[in-house]
Amino acid sequence: MTRKNQTNKKPEKHVAKAFKWRSGTAAGTWVNSVGISADGSKVVAGTYFYQKNMTMLTGVFAWNQHGNPLWNDTFTADYGINWVSLSRDGLWAAAVGEISSGTGFIYAYDALGHNVLTYKPPQLAWSVALSNDGSYLAAGADALYLFTRIGSNFDVINLQRTSLPGSMDYVYSVAISGNGQWIVAGTRYGYVGLVENIGGTLGQPTWWKLTTSFPRIWSVAIAADGSCCAAAGSDGKVHFFGIPGFPTATRFSLTGCNSCQAVAINDNGSLVSAVGNTAAKAGKAFLFDAQTGTKKWTHNTTYPPNNTSMDGAGKYVAVSDGYLTPGDFYVFDVNGNLLWNYPTPQMDWGLKLSTNGTALAGGSDDSNLYYFSVP
Repeated sequence: MTRKNQTNKKPEKHVAKAFKWRSGTAAGTWVNSVGISADGSKVVAGTYFYQKNMTMLTGVFAWNQHGNPLWNDTFTADYGINWVSLSRDGLWAAAVGEISSGTGFIYAYDALGHNVLTYKPPQLAWSVALSNDGSYLAAGADALYLFTRIGSNFDVINLQRTSLPGSMDYVYSVAISGNGQWIVAGTRYGYVGLVENIGGTLGQPTWWKLTTSFPRIWSVAIAADGSCCAAAGSDGKVHFFGIPGFPTATRFSLTGCNSCQAVAINDNGSLVSAVGNTAAKAGKAFLFDAQTGTKKWTHNTTYPPNNTSMDGAGKYVAVSDGYLTPGDFYVFDVNGNLLWNYPTPQMDWGLKLSTNGTALAGGSDDSNLYYFSVP
């Protein structure tokens, strides 16, 4: 049977799959974001919680592939961790978020959990990404920030900062190529920016604007080889850009979806996965052939989807969903077959496939980090 005859399939409910291990974090908080090393041997997670006039114990947690804790950095905050990243070699981690209103943070850690960067932007920091070997750290807040690692620490004195084209805007999502040369940023008010990192110095950014009512860029992704990038738009489309070629965009429509929530790209930029919300408080997952612009397959999700991830070769597509309660993790193969899904009692947000495609780390609002073998 060809893929044309298998599009828009409903997810087979609760295909049997057990997690390899799970581990609790700060009780009562949500595992908002996760990172995993290329070989799946290390995992990091960041926890988040927000309730007006209330603080919670939150933090960054790290484990090995067997579920043994490696280190953690916990602290009291009224918000906590919004995003984390782990370098592919597993030697460097980063986390961003907010301690209290008007006090954001950008942190980085070495393999033992020592803090090697503390920087406080003037507002909540939304997103962070590390190059493959952790030489460069890109973060999004009131501006796009770039930090260069010098030895065991990130250089704060010579940090690079790119202002945004729109007033009162902020960087909602950021991604960096494997060697750190290219950085893409997506903003709350609909801008996508591409900027070259020239040995730790940011070049002049090029900006593209989503022209629709109430524009939002919810997620950006970049191929590890730096050949292309993509943005998830509030218009229900993936906006795909070649590098070079930016800002000319190719659009992939998420048929039946009113918004594109997240995108992912495999290492050579040949495949793009995306997830979108439907009007029925459910959603869909998609896989596109980036070179031809054709849709390879689409799958329904039980609840609104929150994130997607691919391994380096593009063999697998992972998706998380959930709205309040409950949620699911899904793994599909490149042909659109659902290999398994795992239900959780709370919604699921952060998830990440290892580059080698052997492991999946997923974070849930039930305060647990889940680690699965793949497939």
